[in-house]
This record gives sequence, structure tokens and C-alpha cells, in this order.
Amino acid sequence: MPCEKIEDVLFSLEGSKYIDSSSLYVSKSLISIIEKQSTIDLNKQHADIHDINIFYSLYKNCEFETDKEYYDNHFKELISIRNIERIDYLKELFNKLKLFTTQNKVDLELAKLIGNILTDIGIIERLNLIYHLNYIKQNNISDLKNYHNVKKDDLLFADIIGTIVNILEKEYEVHNIYSNIPSFSDDNVICHSNRIFIMMVEFLYYYNEEISRCVASKLRVDYKKKYYEYYNKIGKKYNLLTKADRIEDISKVGLRKIEQNEIKHYARAAFWHDIALVDVLPNIPIISNNEGDNHSILGFNLLKYCMAQNEYTYTTVGLHHEYYGFGHGIFTNMYNKQFLNKNYNNIENILTYDPNDIYALSALSYFPAKALEIVDSYDSLYINASKDGKENIANEVINYMYENFLEYDVKIDPIIFYIFIRYLENIKKISIYDCPL
Repeated sequence: MPCEKIEDVLFSLEGSKYIDSSSLYVSKSLISIIEKQSTIDLNKQHADIHDINIFYSLYKNCEFETDKEYYDNHFKELISIRNIERIDYLKELFNKLKLFTTQNKVDLELAKLIGNILTDIGIIERLNLIYHLNYIKQNNISDLKNYHNVKKDDLLFADIIGTIVNILEKEYEVHNIYSNIPSFSDDNVICHSNRIFIMMVEFLYYYNEEISRCVASKLRVDYKKKYYEYYNKIGKKYNLLTKADRIEDISKVGLRKIEQNEIKHYARAAFWHDIALVDVLPNIPIISNNEGDNHSILGFNLLKYCMAQNEYTYTTVGLHHEYYGFGHGIFTNMYNKQFLNKNYNNIENILTYDPNDIYALSALSYFPAKALEIVDSYDSLYINASKDGKENIANEVINYMYENFLEYDVKIDPIIFYIFIRYLENIKKISIYDCPL
């Protein structure tokens, strides 16, 4: 209705049951006219968002600065349509993606398409999350299995992500192919999640290559000299009965390759790791100005109860900011509740590949979560350091991580960190020279 007619229409309905039971939706452009802002009623089960300003007010860290006009218009169009139309649109992109599966290399066109698809999934799932939260608010969580829209959409997302994971095993035309693509280069949570997804998959593939090249043999030789001190500190901190005198003591299965289906689960965790981070905050909770941030725990619950993910995915997200007790996460909460004031516990290993060991409190850390922790921290620190325009930012970030996350207090896994450095050198073609590992 015309703005000048709003008061006339509302005045004629004053006191009616229709007004008393209604919510009013307005854009920010009308605030000055009606002198107050009404926002979406999240108590309504079928509440939807069709206004980009309301979307940005809920997800404050999704705005783009690079190609801002394009992304504002694109998101505005995506938000304005119904969810079924969004899904149909995403299926069209998926069909386009499938045409590239037989291509030998990842070229710039394919890289841009991957970035566009990841960005759109990130927006669409955040819109869906409003539905999921309201369904749970008005229904018992045990009834979620009957909420078919959750699983139907998420199965499509999982299928798309799995296809991208398979594609990323191919060789790149150039090693820095994503660096100038807007969907990967902006300083917002969407681009951050896109970058983390790519790096996590690349790193896990490289990790498997290192295992095939018998990296465990080299680590075994260097263990006492380079790594024992770190794991011994962890063991003492948590009063572990088993001493990490050998590399075999760290994990009950040693260092093993990651299966393809596992990489797909962990890739989804990397993509959704900040789904609960709605404010513009540092992504590293051990930084003093982000003390007490619990978005990893909230993300765990959203993925488990709202987004129909499996235990590999939501466990990884729930643990990705633990930092061996210096951060926040589900294990720290469980450990503090059961063992904090005791001189013993039943934790047998520092690292596990089985999420059930975390819930049984028989292992201290989960491999994909420790890998994600390093990738996530590296990207956040890299973006912050790049704003200063310094040279060889990666070397500076790795040196910072070594000094602050290992040398003074052990917060990340040293062996995974070592393999990550080799990934930067051999896959990203970056010179790292200031780290003793």
C-alpha cells in the first residue's frame, strides 16, 4: 500500500482481532515513517524472510564488500522467492556442476561455479535454519524425524558437497585458482566458510598422500626430539594415565588414511563450522576480546537437531574450538563436569578417529576437529594480517601460531600442524621458514 495510506488503513482496524493477532513486516526504509522498526515474528512456525535488510539484521556477518552491488541484488532475489524455488534453482546449478565431473582439471570457470554454489547454499541454509528452529520450538525434538523438509533439503546439500569433494581431487590449472574469485576473497563468514571448506578438503587429500609416503616413519624418528614435549604437556594437564612416550601412544590406531566418505563428512563440518556465528566476531575464541564465545557448541546443536547432520559432522563442529582446554566446546564441558576435580580419568589416547571415543571420554581430541581448528585459525589470522599489506603473510601467521599455540601453551595438535605446514609448502607453494617443526 502507499506509505501515506498506512495510517488510514491501520486506524480503521484499531481494536479488531485481526490487528491484535498480527505481526507487521516493514523494511528499514519505512522506519522514519512509522517511527519504530517491527521485525520478523520468529515465534511463527512458518515465519519466512523475504527482505534482505531483515536477513542482514539476523546474519550480520554475511554482507559482501567485494562486488557488493552484485551480491546484494543476488541475495535480494534469492531471499524474495519461496524455498521450493530456491531448491529448484540450486538443482539447476547442481546439474551444471555435474557436467564438469569428467573434466580432467579444475579450471577458472569450474572454480567460480563451485564458489557460487557454496555461497548460495550458505544463504539458503541460513534461511532454512529459521524454519528448523521454529519447528523445534513448537514441536518435540524427538519428532524431528517426521519433519521431512529438513532431511530432504540437507540430503541435496550433502549430495552437492560430496560431488565438489570428488572434483577437488583433480589437479588445478593454477595453484592459486581461488585467490581472485569474489566468493572466496571477501572478509565475511560466507567467504570464510567457502575458503575453509576448500582448504580442509585439500589438506585431507594431502594428509592421505603423506600417509602413503610413510610420513609416520619420519615422525617416529623425530618424535622424541620434536613432538614428545608437547604431548607430554597435554597428558599432564589432563592427568592421563597413559604416557605418550611413543608416537603410537597418541592414537590407538596410529596415523591412518582418511576414507573418501569421511572426507565428505568432514568437508560438510568445515562448511558449516560457523553456522551459529551470526555477529561479526573474531573466529579464534582464545583471543581475549572474544572470551567465552560458544558458537561451536551452538553449532553442534543446530547441526545435530536442526539440520539432520551425522555424528561425524556435528562432533567436528562441536570440537573445532577446543584448543586443548584453552577454548570452548562440547568436550571441555563434559570433561569439566566429570573429571576436573579428580586425579584420574579413563582417557586412554590424546587423539581419536572415532567420535564415539569423545562421548565415552576415552579420547581427548577428534582428528577432523583438530585439523579444522588449525585450518580455521590459519585463515582467520591470515585475513587479519593481510589487511596490513605485509609480505609472506603465511610465514608470519605460521610463526605466530607456533609461538602462541604450541611454544607457550599447547593448543593445537603438533603433528597435524607439521603436516599442515607441508601442505602449505607443497600444495599452496608457500615458503615457510620461521617454524622449528
